[in-house]
Amino acid sequence: MRMSVWERSPTGFALLACMGLYFFHFYLIWKYAVDVPYYDDWASFEPAQLPSGLSLAGLTVQNNEHRMATTRLLIWSLYRVNGWNIAIHQTINFVLYGLTLLAMLWVFISDTSEHVGFAVLCFMIFLLSPINRVNHFWASQSLLHFWLLFLVIACYFLFREVENWRDVIIAAVAAILCMYSMAAGVVSTMVLLAMFTLFKISKVHKEKFFAYRNSLMRAISIWAILITAILFWLSDYSKPSYHPALVLPYRWEFWSHFLNIVALGFGIDQLSNILGAFYLLVVLLPMVGVVYRYGPNLPIGSWRSITLTLTVLAVLASVSVGRAALSIEQSKESRYFELAMPLLPLSVVNWTVFLQETTYWRRAVLVTLWIICCFAFGDNWRQFRYYKREAVKRHTAHACLQAYYQGKGDGNCPTVYPVSIPPRLLEEGKKLNVSFYRRISSQGRRQ
Repeated sequence: MRMSVWERSPTGFALLACMGLYFFHFYLIWKYAVDVPYYDDWASFEPAQLPSGLSLAGLTVQNNEHRMATTRLLIWSLYRVNGWNIAIHQTINFVLYGLTLLAMLWVFISDTSEHVGFAVLCFMIFLLSPINRVNHFWASQSLLHFWLLFLVIACYFLFREVENWRDVIIAAVAAILCMYSMAAGVVSTMVLLAMFTLFKISKVHKEKFFAYRNSLMRAISIWAILITAILFWLSDYSKPSYHPALVLPYRWEFWSHFLNIVALGFGIDQLSNILGAFYLLVVLLPMVGVVYRYGPNLPIGSWRSITLTLTVLAVLASVSVGRAALSIEQSKESRYFELAMPLLPLSVVNWTVFLQETTYWRRAVLVTLWIICCFAFGDNWRQFRYYKREAVKRHTAHACLQAYYQGKGDGNCPTVYPVSIPPRLLEEGKKLNVSFYRRISSQGRRQ
């Protein structure tokens, strides 16, 4: 059914609003980005990373619990181009974020209800708020953008009505890149494989023998490739000694952390287990409804949205297992928003599909959820000023680093590193002649 002019106009307005907000956000990041490493950025000067050049060991070396090959490759590429200008890296990160949102929109509107596009665009506005500000202003956090981007691509090409070997190869490559973007990619790939298996089983009775034989060969191939990749990823993995003990789901601390990080994806940045339980129901109820409505005849679009929803929930559960022992407050940190963020548009997709035949209830539910999100995200819009405040701190760190290289400071720059920056990292930056050191040196010569 073709959309009427009345339906197309709001969709166009919602798209323009999202584009306008995106470019405004981009402008602020471009304006206030500062070429100074921040926290985990300094790990790039460890011997096995940037100093080792473009090596397999450097790309796949463990950093905390992650293997950040995609981010390491981006850092190496920028180093070859401009000495790894971190201000440019921050700007590229926001471009990656925009591509991730586009990929999500593309997958959500493919093979789903005709009403999904407008509904998702209305809620995409909240994903462009500064609630995700830390990830946008921290170079190494590109690992989150890569994880989500490749997860969405892998899911799209895994679940196809008519598949071919090209789809299988693209899905496998995307899933491997997802794993080698951050640790959440391993959990994501496991869920993808489990849901893909159910998907193939659901199609057994629909396919003729020869078609099913070819389909089975492709399924076995992707299983073999991704299981091998997971085993390789885990081969020399070790839990960081400075991380706390794991908190398993039989403990209340796990569920409190899990519920609060779920609610963060809907803009709730205050601690509340009750609100967390409410938003978990917002996520789960439409999924159950869609499965009940369609049974074994689940549409391809719903296979994707349900798979991505379960994947994100599994990732948040793994984060809660690893982080709940630290503090419940950490579940509300800005940098965790992007992990839970997909739950908001995914819930909109699932509610739209579940209620697609009842216009009144579909509109009522989505309008109610949108109004709730307006209140939830309301206090976050003021955080656009964060970029200017953070830029002041980074410039302070720039002066601190300049003092160190001139022999007048000790490298204790708390605005960009929690303790004194290890001299070996500072000296490695000097030896590599990275962008921030070049800038400091040129300013020193002018003085």
